[in-house]
Amino acid sequence: MSSDKLYDMNYFPHKSLEYLASQLALNHFYGTSLDICNNRKSKFKIEEAKLREDVFTKKLNRIQTPEGVKDHLGKTRNILVIGAGASQNAFSDLYLASDAQEEIEKRIIITDQIIHPKRRRKNSGEPIKESLNLNYFLKFYKCWHGIDSNTREEAKKSKNLNVINKELSSELDNKTLNDHIIRELWNENSYLNSLGQKYYSEVRKARLMKSEYDKEQAIDFETSLSILAEIIPLSQVRDAIQKLYQCSNGPTLFYHLVAHLLKHRFIDAIINFNFDELLDEILDEEIGANSYDKVLSDGDCKPLKDLVKDGRLRQPLYIKPHGTASHKSSLRFTKDQYHELPSDMRIMITDFLKTSSEKPKKKINLITVGFELKSIEFNEILSETLNADSQIFNFFYHNKDDDDDLFEVDIRKKEDLFDIFVPSHERHKQSKDHLLDTYCPRYVGIPHESHIPEDGELEISRDFHSKDFYNSLDTIFLSLFDQISQFFNNEFKPRGIYRHLIISKIFGNKLFRCVANNYDLKGRSFSDFNKIKLPSYFHRSDYYKDRVLIEVLIIAATNHGKVNSFSLMDGYVGLLYSKYYELSTEEKKKPKTFNELLNSLDFFPRNPQNKFSTRFLPRLNEKSEDIQTVIDKVVDYYLQSKKGFSVTLKKYFSHMTDDTFQQGAICVQGLKSAFRNLFFSDNAKIKSEYRSARYHIFEKYSVVDLLPTELSINATYYLAITKHRLTHIAVVADYGLRVAKFLPLIKENNPQAIVFLIAQENRKGKSKSSTDENSELYKAQMQITRHNFEQVDSDFFKDKNNDEWIKNHLRILYSPVEQHNHHMTIFASMDNGKFTQKSVNDDFQAIYYYKWGLSQEIDPVYLNEPSNIKFVLNLFKSQVEELSKNNRIETKENWNCWL
Repeated sequence: MSSDKLYDMNYFPHKSLEYLASQLALNHFYGTSLDICNNRKSKFKIEEAKLREDVFTKKLNRIQTPEGVKDHLGKTRNILVIGAGASQNAFSDLYLASDAQEEIEKRIIITDQIIHPKRRRKNSGEPIKESLNLNYFLKFYKCWHGIDSNTREEAKKSKNLNVINKELSSELDNKTLNDHIIRELWNENSYLNSLGQKYYSEVRKARLMKSEYDKEQAIDFETSLSILAEIIPLSQVRDAIQKLYQCSNGPTLFYHLVAHLLKHRFIDAIINFNFDELLDEILDEEIGANSYDKVLSDGDCKPLKDLVKDGRLRQPLYIKPHGTASHKSSLRFTKDQYHELPSDMRIMITDFLKTSSEKPKKKINLITVGFELKSIEFNEILSETLNADSQIFNFFYHNKDDDDDLFEVDIRKKEDLFDIFVPSHERHKQSKDHLLDTYCPRYVGIPHESHIPEDGELEISRDFHSKDFYNSLDTIFLSLFDQISQFFNNEFKPRGIYRHLIISKIFGNKLFRCVANNYDLKGRSFSDFNKIKLPSYFHRSDYYKDRVLIEVLIIAATNHGKVNSFSLMDGYVGLLYSKYYELSTEEKKKPKTFNELLNSLDFFPRNPQNKFSTRFLPRLNEKSEDIQTVIDKVVDYYLQSKKGFSVTLKKYFSHMTDDTFQQGAICVQGLKSAFRNLFFSDNAKIKSEYRSARYHIFEKYSVVDLLPTELSINATYYLAITKHRLTHIAVVADYGLRVAKFLPLIKENNPQAIVFLIAQENRKGKSKSSTDENSELYKAQMQITRHNFEQVDSDFFKDKNNDEWIKNHLRILYSPVEQHNHHMTIFASMDNGKFTQKSVNDDFQAIYYYKWGLSQEIDPVYLNEPSNIKFVLNLFKSQVEELSKNNRIETKENWNCWL
């Protein structure tokens, strides 16, 4: 497509983002539909096109597409490529190009034994020693050769150091270092003399290799690192790079959303060229270390047949071609090392990009963020694998106040593809536009900074997002997720991002970074803080303690006010606490025990004699108030009381709640809204492990039966309800919110079906021998459940016409948390009220996963083989019988078919 047409059709940039959102939404869908419509076709009897029509709104078919797109609904492989600009967008000290080059040189110490002529240590009287770094020396050496040779020679003869010092530039202001260097350079055989000569010899060689020699031309980042590797030991260069980029903490909304998109298969793979580990940490937290494939070296590589099965990628893929800071030996940073990319890694990336031999055939969508397509070896791979049917979506930074016209910038970025994809022998035969359209992937530019949605344009603005608080990538990707969500019908909306919003509203925004860096905020706006350094707070014990406390509150919200020490320590909270304990010890602080941290939040055990029992947040047990009001009061309580938090977080909360801080109310309302939404969302986190052996206990189990996303579960529900005659739906779930979402469809398609739900108890209380007492407890719990259900679909539950049907067709038991582990949904069709072998063989389906108590991690699987169905049927029956024995059933007659 010619660039002028792109511009004239008003496609750029808002429509570009919408088109990308459609491609990501479809990828999320196809990952589910390939299994349902291929491997379960006989059970569901539905074609993929029909399922797609049911899942998506009509908006998907109406979107504006780039010229030449033949099938915008086709299958794709979506690959996100991340470069240094992605991290630097949030943190100014994660340097780009020349700035990074200078910082690395500063971290390479040539000597640390230069004795100051006068200064002595107070206690010992020993002379103070200073360090000379490479950057200071190279600046000195360049300045040295700018001094007249006669002046240098006269100074050497007279041994007059001051003559040289007067000729130096103002930035070379350390006389102790200067005097040392001068003496060394006077000696032609010295190490420093040899080092300077070798450096500038390598610089001249690099410039001579350019088509036009220019002695003033700056050396690019990769070339500078190659030169350093020639003049000093490689281990020193690696040490310096590690010191600069070894940061794994620094939450950003952008990286949290990227992790969410990868986990839920909107994106298939990420190729991250950064040395830092800001994204790595979030991926482990969001997906689980065993639930995605991480490739740092050739030993991590897997053949394509182990990654793709039955037409789709089975686990998300994360590749760091240039290595990662915590593994120094993996770091690849010179041009020679780029070409020496491990052969297994090169083959893996190439095979992954070549999809022509796969069935179904897919086109590649390459999405670049903070990456300029300047990587030598990667461009070589792209030129061999991507064709004109592929698409490149390029997020690029554009500041309308400082940069060129947006249209002109976009044109230049599209033309950058020319040298990568157009064969050299063809470059002068046709016009550039014609060659770009013939050989290059379709280019779609998406600027950020100058073009980001206003707060009111975001549907997610109901969660009080303010773009002033965030960096441009945060907001543009929030808008991207917002547009993705709008393509789906209500039953199939993607999993919410409320947890990510909470983390970013507390730790991942400009205000918090300013507070953590002790910036003076008085009378200043966020536009004054576009360049904010990564606070050291994120690598101290205070951060890990604060993060433990916030994660406990998040988990308590999803579990309706309940937490359990064992399940907390068995998951991500336990990893955070271990790091807190370790760093506290290193910092010579006394770490608090985990129980002390829980007590500081007012989470006290139900049984005071057993500190390991389930703990409750008392403020969520208010009977007289609406639960939304209670949640708001809980948030206010912790913001005001600042229970157990570090000085840094307390100071941040003070800014948020300060009436004189104009935008503080937006922060507070945003937190409250996110916590409310979290309370009424599914509390389970899917962490499917493709290579796990746990489900091979089932007969005829296959990895295609795994349900790795919310959509895969919801689509299974939808098809079972709308394509089969059902008489019974048996469910064990924490709160039954998914059941609530699908009750309208059940009433419409299977009005005769009865839903039997065993839910987790939501009100403290032991079973009593008195029927009346049990009845009162049951009614109290039902009232809470009804209110929770109304938040899912208020129109259905508030419609009095549905009351009688709900009363007759929804039956609920409440199970203690400790007995609530085997979760399932069984879609059943009984013959004359009885389970027969024929109905089990032909008409039963199930979803099953084990969820221990208040733990959140699940690994759901689809079952339809008769012996597997019998297994879950027996589990359900045994739970009903156990509850019956303990007087947990209000009306046994309603459950007779299970007794």
